[in-house]
Amino acid sequence: MKHLVQALTVEWAHCDAAGIVFYPHFYIWFDQATERLFAANGLAYAALRKRGILGMPLLETGARYENPCQLGEPLTMDT
Repeated sequence: MKHLVQALTVEWAHCDAAGIVFYPHFYIWFDQATERLFAANGLAYAALRKRGILGMPLLETGARYENPCQLGEPLTMDT
């Protein structure tokens, strides 16, 4: 399976009133990274749906927040 590294920058819409990333955004990024990883390995979700495969179950997730991510901060998703 291919390895994927993606860069992103924390934007205004990702932040709460304290100026740090509101935690649900991490799960959106995780989901986007997973979809891109599958696509890079020839398993694009749109193509799978056309073949009648409705989705792939997510059995477990988790995150440990060690430091807050702030507005304008560059991040790297390593999948």
